[in-house]
Amino acid sequence: MWQAKLRLISGLTLFTFVLTHLLNHAAGIISFQTQNQWQQWLLGPWQADIGKTLLLSAFIIHALNAVYSIYQHNSLKLAKWQLVQLITGLTIPFLLIEHIAGTFAAEELLSVNHEYMSVLAIFWHFDTTKAVTQVITLLIVWTHGCLGIHYWLRVYAGYRKYQASLLGIAVLIPTLALAGFVAAGQQLLRDFSEDILLMHLAEANITTDTTTTISSWVSQGRWLLAILIISPFILRWLKRWVQQQATATITLASGQQIPLNREITLLDNLRQYNINHAAVCGGRARCTTCRVRVLEGIDYIPPPSPLEQQALTKIKAPRDVRLACQSRPKGAITIQPLLAPKASPEESLKPGGLEGQEQEVAIVFLDLRESTRLAEQRLPYDVLFILNQFFSEMTEALSQTQGHYAQFAGDGLMALYGIHGGDPQRACRQALKGAKTMLEKLEQLNRRVASELDKPLQVGIGLHFGRAIVGSMGPPTAEMVSAIGDDVNVAARLEGLSKQYQAPVIVSAALAHQAGIKPPAASLHQASLKGRQDPVPCYALSKTDL
Repeated sequence: MWQAKLRLISGLTLFTFVLTHLLNHAAGIISFQTQNQWQQWLLGPWQADIGKTLLLSAFIIHALNAVYSIYQHNSLKLAKWQLVQLITGLTIPFLLIEHIAGTFAAEELLSVNHEYMSVLAIFWHFDTTKAVTQVITLLIVWTHGCLGIHYWLRVYAGYRKYQASLLGIAVLIPTLALAGFVAAGQQLLRDFSEDILLMHLAEANITTDTTTTISSWVSQGRWLLAILIISPFILRWLKRWVQQQATATITLASGQQIPLNREITLLDNLRQYNINHAAVCGGRARCTTCRVRVLEGIDYIPPPSPLEQQALTKIKAPRDVRLACQSRPKGAITIQPLLAPKASPEESLKPGGLEGQEQEVAIVFLDLRESTRLAEQRLPYDVLFILNQFFSEMTEALSQTQGHYAQFAGDGLMALYGIHGGDPQRACRQALKGAKTMLEKLEQLNRRVASELDKPLQVGIGLHFGRAIVGSMGPPTAEMVSAIGDDVNVAARLEGLSKQYQAPVIVSAALAHQAGIKPPAASLHQASLKGRQDPVPCYALSKTDL
């Protein structure tokens, strides 16, 4: 967690400095004199001792964190945006070192007194290649920073709401900065002769000796940077070579097996073998889209770190759900990914334990009787008016009894009780209470729309308790938490028996037993259901029996 916080704080500090620097460049659209004026309040805080210390600390921390991350990841099979950020991040120090040595270091160690006039004179008159390098550096630094900000915030709905506007601002700022940089340079060439520019450079102590010293610093600095950047790659491959003796495996739910590298994360293990896996935030424990269910071997994974636990708590994940980007298995495990490889940021907010989990639930099916006749006798808008009120009352009944609306089917619905675990008896009793509340609300609705109907609305309700696969189902843009399984089919077919037994509610003996109730013996039936060889004992009940 401390590493993630340091990366974020140092990155935001550097981004703030870059932003003020670009805004100062933009003042060149007016004049380079304006740039010097703006510099006092835009860059003044960074030129104070505390500002310099803060900026230098942020740069060192961010750079060392990047180097450590390369070593830690142990794989270069990253998402495209991560590769772009990695490449730009490695390029920036090589591009910036000359600018840092010629300004910050030169001012501190060589008594160079830089103003925009001297910097522009070097860029636009004496060495125009430096101007081109400066433009390239500006664009790369800004792109790197914006990528970091975007992939930090994109899991938040508030950011996504204003994303298009913020993108426009992100394009506008460097555009204005480049325009100011070019405009100020052209003004300088237009207003001052070479002799005046040379005199100004001499007054700023930018001499042949100082430029030679700066060039020496830059050359040495680039060699040091090269060694620093190459070292984690060498160490990473050396560590991988040592660890290839591991004999444990990672088994996917599909049956595919890959060797386990015990020292890297589960996400990196998968990527090493080209197995696509969701990771919207890039493996930083922000989005939870890399979550997996550990089917076997959960004890081989060390307990979650505070950072991982915080993310898991946010989605109410059960013990067997872990983040692939944070987990480092120490032994053989079997896993099942819980989100598709192309998961969206929105999916990071889904509950952690509802993606394909088998569990015991109470299942309720409700169907509106004679809905076809209702549609034939009225205008479509009239039917829509009645149906909307009907479903409003039914879903209100579910809400009052802690039921989960799981499916809509034109003139009916499916509901689940107990999807968050807990006491099965309580779930079944809540389902019975839900059925009774639905019938009560239907009576209220019939009285309210009596003048609109030839005969009161009637429903059939089927209730059953059993095991089902509960999870997010449907197309990516319209998923719902629902359930599938044989016991779901039983509940649906019990609802269909309400006509046969002339009772509004059909309750399976399994649910009645689990709820601890004893319906009238006369209401017991042995129902033959399609697709099942043995009859299913059930009770045909009225509202007063519930």
